[in-house]
Amino acid sequence: MILTRQDIERIEKRGYKGFYKKSGGFYRLVNINGRCIFLGEDGKCTIYNDKPLGCGVYPLIYNEEKGVIIDDYCPLSREIDCLELIRGISELRSVLKELENTYNYRVDWRLFEKSSIKLIERCFKK
Repeated sequence: MILTRQDIERIEKRGYKGFYKKSGGFYRLVNINGRCIFLGEDGKCTIYNDKPLGCGVYPLIYNEEKGVIIDDYCPLSREIDCLELIRGISELRSVLKELENTYNYRVDWRLFEKSSIKLIERCFKK
C-alpha cells in the first residue's frame, strides 16, 4: 500500500516506526509474510482509526495499465455492492490526487474515468 506524507506522519504520531519502506519511488507499508504489518491475528486492522488513505478504498486500486479495478486478492472483493463501489471510486479519486501532490505522480485521468464507468456499469448489470 502506497503511503502519503500525511499517512506516515499520522501513524508515527501513534509511536510506530519501521512500518514503511521506499520502493518504486513510493513509500509503502511493510508486509510480513504477505500480510500488512498492521493486520492483527484476528484479521482486523490494528490502526483502523489512523489507517492509510489507500486502505480506506481497498479493494479498489488504480492499475496504471487497466485503470480502476477491484483487487481479486482481497477476500471481500466479490462482496462490494454498487453504492460502496461508487463511494469508493470517489474516495480513490481523492487518494490519487493526494499521491499526485505527495510524489509528483501523474494519473491518467481519462483511463481512471473510463475504467470507473465500466466497473459501475458492470455492477448494475448484475
